[in-house]
Amino acid sequence: MRRQKFKTKRLVLRPLENKDYEVWFDAYVNGLPKKNKWDLAPLKPSKCTKKYFHKIKRTHDLLAQKDDYYRYYVFDKKSGAIIGQIDFDIFVRSTHQFANFGYQIFNRHWSQGYGKEASLAGLKIGFQHLRLNRLEAAINLDNRISIRLARA
Repeated sequence: MRRQKFKTKRLVLRPLENKDYEVWFDAYVNGLPKKNKWDLAPLKPSKCTKKYFHKIKRTHDLLAQKDDYYRYYVFDKKSGAIIGQIDFDIFVRSTHQFANFGYQIFNRHWSQGYGKEASLAGLKIGFQHLRLNRLEAAINLDNRISIRLARA
């Protein structure tokens, strides 16, 4: 299935492109220190090479071509920065059209409404573009922020 670009009021959701290395690097290396057990700590710059970036991009492209997994990075329209990601892990296509739906906003962009905006766009992508019938968010029972977002 062809992955497209989706826009909201403040965001663009799309797959990585070759030109995205610098903003990808910034998103994963220059985040704030880890704030809770579900948050990601910034990665070491030495790990975030162009070779590693292209490997991730190729992997996501291949998984999408096989209709197994789709990742959309969440870009801020104004700055072009990657502020998070959403993903769909396809469990069953044939009869149930069912996937796990994940969402993450990087911690330096928390508390600005991006999670809700990206998740609502993700629901449209999942139900309309990917033609899924069921999306399930796999959330730890003690992750109150994620639960609150899923209920929104």
